Amino acid sequence: MTILTRPPLLGIAIAVSVILHVTLGLWRPDGEVGVWWSDLIGIPPFLLAGLACLRVAAGPEGDGRAAWRAFGLGLLAFAAGDLVWTYLELVRRVQPFPSVADVLYLSMPVAFVVGFLTVLRPGLSRPWRLRNVLDMAVVLGAAALISWRFIISAIVEMDGFAGQPVARVVALAYPALDLALLGLALLLTVQGSVLHRLRSGLVALGLVCIAVADSLFAYLGAHDAYGSGGVTDQFWSVGAALIGAAALRRVPPEAAGLPAAHPRWWAAAPYLAIGAVTALQFTTYGVRGPATVGVLIGGSVLTLLIVARQALSVRDNQRLTEALRNLSDGLEARVAERTEALRQQGAALDQANAALRALSQGLELKVIERTAALEASRAQLAYQAQHDALTSLPNRTVLEDRLTQAANAASRYGGLTAVMFIDLDGFKFVNDTFGHVAGDAVLLEVGRRLQDCVRSADTVARLGGDEFVVLLTHVSHVTDVRAVAQRIVSRLARPIALAGQDVSITASVGVALYPDDAHTPQQLLGNADVAMYAAKQRGKNTVQFYAPSMNLAAQRRSLVERQLRGALACGAFTLHYQPQHDAAGAVCAFEALLRWTDPDLGAVSPAEFIPVAEDAGLIVPIGAWVLDEACRQWAQWRQEALPVVRMAVNVSPTQFAREDFVASVVQILDRHGMAAHHLELELTEQLVVQDIQTTAAKMQALRDRGVRIAVDDFGSGHSALSYLMRLPVSTLKIDRAFIHDLGRVDGASRVVGAITALAHALELEVVAEGVETAAQLREIRELGCEFTQGYLLGRPGPADQARATLLQLGGHPVVVGAPEQP
Repeated sequence: MTILTRPPLLGIAIAVSVILHVTLGLWRPDGEVGVWWSDLIGIPPFLLAGLACLRVAAGPEGDGRAAWRAFGLGLLAFAAGDLVWTYLELVRRVQPFPSVADVLYLSMPVAFVVGFLTVLRPGLSRPWRLRNVLDMAVVLGAAALISWRFIISAIVEMDGFAGQPVARVVALAYPALDLALLGLALLLTVQGSVLHRLRSGLVALGLVCIAVADSLFAYLGAHDAYGSGGVTDQFWSVGAALIGAAALRRVPPEAAGLPAAHPRWWAAAPYLAIGAVTALQFTTYGVRGPATVGVLIGGSVLTLLIVARQALSVRDNQRLTEALRNLSDGLEARVAERTEALRQQGAALDQANAALRALSQGLELKVIERTAALEASRAQLAYQAQHDALTSLPNRTVLEDRLTQAANAASRYGGLTAVMFIDLDGFKFVNDTFGHVAGDAVLLEVGRRLQDCVRSADTVARLGGDEFVVLLTHVSHVTDVRAVAQRIVSRLARPIALAGQDVSITASVGVALYPDDAHTPQQLLGNADVAMYAAKQRGKNTVQFYAPSMNLAAQRRSLVERQLRGALACGAFTLHYQPQHDAAGAVCAFEALLRWTDPDLGAVSPAEFIPVAEDAGLIVPIGAWVLDEACRQWAQWRQEALPVVRMAVNVSPTQFAREDFVASVVQILDRHGMAAHHLELELTEQLVVQDIQTTAAKMQALRDRGVRIAVDDFGSGHSALSYLMRLPVSTLKIDRAFIHDLGRVDGASRVVGAITALAHALELEVVAEGVETAAQLREIRELGCEFTQGYLLGRPGPADQARATLLQLGGHPVVVGAPEQP
């Protein structure tokens, strides 16, 4: 089946040009216009057909591209010949035959001969080739005799060519080359080529039309009777159009090529040719001349060729009969041998069949086992896709699905659905201090404890990191949710045995209820997250139920975090310094306090931005800047010959947990030329009680250098007195809450006195924080507390204010570079 794939406009143009030539060629205007019309109207078919052939030759298909290129060039040469003919006849006013136009005309059959030679199939057998040559010789001989009888002999005998040998040769060249084209077309049809049968047929039919036109042109030219625009020109146009149509037809690759076998009609072709020659001989009866003699001699030669053809066929038939007989005998012998071999192999085949049956049974068992393994693997993959890899708790995907189901059930049947968003307080410190293996162990224990706190119908899921979610379904009252939340906080606050010691963590829990706090499951989960952050801001280790106002707080926190990320690079941080006083009221130290003023947010409280910095992982670079800036300021005061006092700097647990913390402190001291005993690092009580071995080792390394260590906010957390005996601490700072309660709460005075006595028993200095009234100052001094810090004696202020305080101290300043003993 052929497929038209070329753009149809070219084919339409060829068809229109031929129709115009055939139709309008029969009628033309009179005079000079008519002559121009007749000469030019035959050019478009050849030009368009040539372009069609060249387009095929330039395409990607491999269907005889060299042949199509030759065909295209031949057609374009013919079109050029028409242009030359028109120029000679109408512009130069000379006889265009013979002329350069004939050279261009005759180039077309030569180009087609070259093209045919590129597509013929090689490799046919010798007998087939010899028989084929005889058949073609008979057919071509008949065609040659017919041409001789009516065209060639007439051209030879014509007096019009007397004295014009070139004209006679040109006139004879047309039928001669047409006979060559006819022979090649027959060979193309019989022997086969890489061209498709339909394309070959269209090309052959087009060549027949061109051959007829060439023969008429030669004959009429010999008689000086040719005129432009006649039937001869129309045959040329039709022939060109048929070749162009062949070019525009495309076939699938599997359908290309002709079989190397005789077409059915070819068997009768030689006999038809002989019949035609016999009829031609009757036309010469009674006629004398070269034409008659040539026909008689040619007919005799063709008859001999037919006889030779028949003899060759008889010999081939005998050879084939003998070969068939030998082949039959051989086949019978091989069948007998094969039958005997099969009989002998019967037993072996039976054994093979038994082995195959056993193998088949084994394969079936393996397939069953493999199928079961694949099903188990598929189930395992499905489980892993829905559960956390570490804790085996449901992951976010399962949580969202169950949350949707619970919300739908609550909407349909009533009741409440509660979501608790749980974030572990201090987990990052545990992870950084003990390592990720220990952190994983903590997460596993937290997962087990959470499951112990809820019903089997409830869901405990891990979202990632240290974030967990508890989903409570079919809840009757809010008090039930609050009881579960408090139970979770209490259970998670219990110490966890880790690496031979107890580690304490807490949890901040945010609770949101459906449908009270949200309309969609996603909104419910988000509101629980907002409530969790509110719990962290309220001191952690607590439960917070969602309230709409928390969204504003969450937005504020997000804004603070976003602005905080660029604050250090922009130089938005400053340090204020609050003095510490001894029992006589003299300034003995300054505590460096971080302050942040943002261009958009204004002054942001440390109580607000420091927890955000810790959660966002920004506290380490900020803490390093604070320590460096405080030591730099101390060095500047010393260069100004101001009295030398201690500089106290707060250190976050995350910052202290870094392996290079001790080295970084030493490096800062060396860079600013600060004696180590003038630096006091304030550590929170939470840091002191975590990882006692690592903490003690780092503290001891700092103490060996001379750095002082203070425990900040002592008494506000889980104080462990045994740790104070094992850690190289130099100072205890009593939490401001105890100082605030002096004179207000019964027993506050005894607690402060007990802490002071304990510190003195351990040979530690005591600093009372938050002293704001004269009564508080008087009482703590009576209790033996030798150092104070608070608004009563000194508020925090910038470096200039601290400098002014130092100037008021007077005394003898320490000379830079003088030896200092800790």
